[in-house]
Amino acid sequence: MVAARARDGVIVVTFGNYAFLDFILTWVRHLTDLGVDSLLVGAMDTKLLRELYLRGVPVFDMGSRMATEDAGWGSPTFHKMGREKVLLINALLPFGYELLMCDTDMVWLKNPLPYLARYPDADLLTSSDQVIPTVTDDSLENWREVTGAFNIGIFHWRPTEPAKRLAKDWKDLVISDDKLWDQNAFNDLVRKKFGQPVQGGDLVYSYDGKLKLGVLPASIFCSGHTYFVQGMYKQLHLEPYAVHTTFQYAGTEGKRHRLREAMLFFDQPSYYDSPGGFLSFKPNIPKSLLLDGAHTVESHFELVNYQLKQIRTALAVASLLKRTLVMPPLWCRLDRMWFGHPGILEGTMTRQPFLCPMDHVFEVHVMLKDLPKEEFGPHIDFREYSFLENPSLPKEVKDLLLDVQLCDEHSSRCSGVDETDKHRSFLLPRNSTEEKLLDLLSPYKDVKIIQFSSMVDAFGGFADAVILNSITDISGVIPDSIGKLENLTELHLDNNNLSGLVPSSGGNLTRLLKLSASSNNLGGSIPRSLGKLSDLISLDFSSNYLNGSIPEEIFQLQSLSLLLDLSHNSLSGPLPFDVGRLANLNTLSLSGNQLSGQIPTTIRNCIVLEVLLLDCNSFQGSIPQALGDIKGLRVLNLTMNSFSGVIPDALGDIHSLQQLYLAHNNLSGLIPTDLQNMTSLFNLDLSFNDLQGEVPKGGFFRNLSYLSIAGNKNLCGGIPQLRLDPCPTSVVRKNNKSKRWLKYVKIALAATTGALLFLALLTAIIQLIYKNSKQRQKRSHPLAPVTGEQYERVSYQELSDGTKGFSDANLLGKGSYGTVYKCAFIGEGTIWYSSLCPTSTGKAVASPSSVTFTA
Repeated sequence: MVAARARDGVIVVTFGNYAFLDFILTWVRHLTDLGVDSLLVGAMDTKLLRELYLRGVPVFDMGSRMATEDAGWGSPTFHKMGREKVLLINALLPFGYELLMCDTDMVWLKNPLPYLARYPDADLLTSSDQVIPTVTDDSLENWREVTGAFNIGIFHWRPTEPAKRLAKDWKDLVISDDKLWDQNAFNDLVRKKFGQPVQGGDLVYSYDGKLKLGVLPASIFCSGHTYFVQGMYKQLHLEPYAVHTTFQYAGTEGKRHRLREAMLFFDQPSYYDSPGGFLSFKPNIPKSLLLDGAHTVESHFELVNYQLKQIRTALAVASLLKRTLVMPPLWCRLDRMWFGHPGILEGTMTRQPFLCPMDHVFEVHVMLKDLPKEEFGPHIDFREYSFLENPSLPKEVKDLLLDVQLCDEHSSRCSGVDETDKHRSFLLPRNSTEEKLLDLLSPYKDVKIIQFSSMVDAFGGFADAVILNSITDISGVIPDSIGKLENLTELHLDNNNLSGLVPSSGGNLTRLLKLSASSNNLGGSIPRSLGKLSDLISLDFSSNYLNGSIPEEIFQLQSLSLLLDLSHNSLSGPLPFDVGRLANLNTLSLSGNQLSGQIPTTIRNCIVLEVLLLDCNSFQGSIPQALGDIKGLRVLNLTMNSFSGVIPDALGDIHSLQQLYLAHNNLSGLIPTDLQNMTSLFNLDLSFNDLQGEVPKGGFFRNLSYLSIAGNKNLCGGIPQLRLDPCPTSVVRKNNKSKRWLKYVKIALAATTGALLFLALLTAIIQLIYKNSKQRQKRSHPLAPVTGEQYERVSYQELSDGTKGFSDANLLGKGSYGTVYKCAFIGEGTIWYSSLCPTSTGKAVASPSSVTFTA
C-alpha cells in the first residue's frame, strides 16, 4: 500500500482516532485540492478505519486499538498517541521512501514537496515553535538563532541511516517511559550533539553528529502564533505552506474554531444552515479604545469589556429569537500566554492592537459544552466571525437577509419596514422589550440572517421569569388558561388532588425548564403540544392515571437532560424509536405502565443516560446489545417484563453499572461470566427466569448479600454458600447436547410430577380456607366493603424479612400473574403474598386482592 501511494519517492502521512475525523477530512481535502495525492492515513481505531474507507480515503489500520474519544493534552491516551506516532515512523522508513509526517491538527495551504526538494542533503527537516523570525525570506530558519522547541507536528524524514538510527532511539526512549512526551524526547535526542554546521550553512549536524537537520521557517510553516496572532507571512509578504494549530487555549474545540475563523476548515453542509437561522451585528468600537494611550492591562480590558457588553446583548437576542449568533471580530491590545510577559512577546511581529482569536477572550471549549440549563440557561449556538464570508455558505442563505436599523421609539416612522430605504431596512426601537422584540421579529422566522446595525441599546432586557414551586393542597382540573403564563420557567404541581386532563395549552409555555405534576389523579393522554417546550430539561408526570401511547414529540425534546419520569401510569404501546434522540438525558423512568414491544436499538444514542427504569411493563423480545453502548449507565431495571433470550454479554461492558435488575422475565441461557468483572456492581437480581448452567464464582458473585438468583431451577455450581448442585462440566460448559437433553427430560418429568402434587395441595388449602372463612362470616357482622382500605399496609422490608429475602424455601408457586410466597409476621399470623413487582427504589407493587391474612 505504501508503494502504491508514493509519488516521486515521497509519501505524506497523518494519523489519528475517530475524534479527529473532521480534521483528517479537512487535511485530505486541502492536499487533494493542491494536487497532492501521495497521501495515506493511519487509523488508530476501527471506527475511523471504516468511515475513511467508505469515503474513499487511503487508510490503513495501525492496530493501536485506541479509544474513539478525544485525548486531552498530557493524558495517558495522549502519550499513547505519541508513542504510536513514533512506532509508525519506524515502520514506514524501511520502505525507502521520503516521509512527510503530519499531525491532524494542521492544514496544507500550498504544495510543500517542491520546497522540501530544495534541501536534498537534509536527513530531517522539522518545524518549530519559534515565534521570532530569524529570516525574512522563504529560506530555512537560521538554526543558530532558533530558541523555540522543534515541533514534530510537521517534519520531513529521508530514509537515510542517521534518520533510521534516530527513529529507533526515539522509539526505545518513549517505550521505556509511558509518561514521556514524544516531542520532549525528540528534542533531547536531536540536541545531544548540536552545533556543527553542514557545508553551506543552512543545515546543522545533530543527534549523533552525523544527522543533517534543517529547521523549516515559522513564517511560512506557521504555528498557531505566527499565523493567527502575528500574521507573520502577511507582514513579510510571503505565501504560507502550512498552519499548525498550536499556541491556543481551548483544546481540540479551540483548534477547530481557529481554522474556521481563517476559513480553512471544511464542515458538513448542515453547519452552514442552522434551522432557526442566524443573527449577526456590526460591532461599534470607538477609535480611542483601540489607539489612545499605552497598551496596558487596563486599556486592554477596557477595550475587551466594551466588546463583551455588545456580545452579551447579542447573545440575549439570539437566545430570545432562537437563532445562532455569528460572533463579531474581536480586537485585543495584549497577547494571551500561559506565562508572564510584557504585553506582547519581545522580538515578535505582533501589532497592537490586533485582531485576536476568539480563545484569547472566551473559553470556547466551555461554550460548546451542553451545560446544565438550570445553572447556565439555555444553550446558545454560535459561529465564527468570518462565517458570512465563507465560500461554503450557500447563496440561498446569504440572500435571505433582514437588515435591522435602530431608531428612536418616539419617531413617527420607527417600527417596521422603512419604505424610504431602497434596501428595505427594518426599523426597531432602541431598548426594545422582550415582548416587543418577539412581536416585531417573529414574523421573519423564514429569514435566514437577521443583521443588526448595532447592539448598543438594542435590547431592554428580559421580563422577569416566573416560578410556581411546590403548590400544595389544590384539587380540581388544571385550567386551560395556564398557557397564558408565557414567562413561566418552572411549574411544580406534585402531591395534590388534581384530576382531569393535562391541558394542551401547556405547549405555549415555551420558556419552561421544569414541569412536574407527579402523584395526582390526572388522566387522559399526554398532549402532543408539550413537544413545543424546546427548553424543557425535566418532565415528571409519574403516579397518575395517564393512558394511551407516549407521543413521539416528547422523545424529540433533545433539551431534556435531567429527568423524564412517566412511571406508574397506564401508558401503552411501544417505546418509540425516537427515544434515541434523548441524547442528553440523565434519567428515564417508565416503570409500572403497560408498554409493550421491543426496546429499540436506538436506545444506544442515549449516551449520557445514568438511570433506565423499564420495570413492570410488558416489553418482549431480547434485551438489546445496544444497551452496552451506554457506558455511563448506573442503574438498569427490566424486572417484571416478558424478555426472552440470553442476557447480552454487552452488559458486562458497562463498567459504571451499579444496579442491575432482570428478575421475573423469561431469560434463558448462561449467566455471562463478564458480569463478575463489573467492579462497580453492588446489586444484581436475576431471579425467576429460566437461566441454566454454572453460576460464576468470581468478583461480584462472591457476595451473597446483594445477589438474587432464586427461581432458576437449572443453575448449578457457584460458591458453596449458594447451596446449588455441582455442575457436570461436560453438561454445562462443554455444551454436550445429548447429556443436556437427557437432563432436561428428567427435569421436565420431575417438574410435571411436582406440579401435580402442588396443585392438589393448593386445592386442599383453598378448600380449607374457604370453609373457615364461611364459618367466621356466620359469626361476624356483615361483610365490609371490598376496598383497598381493608388491607393493612405492609412495607417492602417487612415482606423481605417475612419471606427470608424471598427465598425458595418460602416460594409456593409462580403463575402468569405473579409469584406466591409464604410470609410470616411476628405475632400476626401468616400472609400469602403474590404479584410482587420490586423496583430499584426499594418499593414493591402488588395487587391488594392478592393479599389474604390467615389466623
